[in-house]
Amino acid sequence: MSNLQGRSQPINLLASVSLACLLLCGLASAAPSITLSKKSGPPPTLILVSGRGFAPNASVDIYFDSKDEAVVVADSAGSFSQIAIPAPASALP
Repeated sequence: MSNLQGRSQPINLLASVSLACLLLCGLASAAPSITLSKKSGPPPTLILVSGRGFAPNASVDIYFDSKDEAVVVADSAGSFSQIAIPAPASALP
């Protein structure tokens, strides 16, 4: 019986380490996401852009169609919020 108890400790440690790796890998592979304050509106409606899931302190370019509207730096958690960009007059509905 003591032989079984001795073998269960390495198995428990291996299971704990494996679980920790899976959890950390899941957190690291989270895809960046963007949210907008408005989905539509006439030009020059201001749209507030927020994002999360970026690398900490990453530089993020915000485009409206092909026009670069803003460059922001994510915080230490990989997020930014409420960056105002205008809908250009040339925007199609």
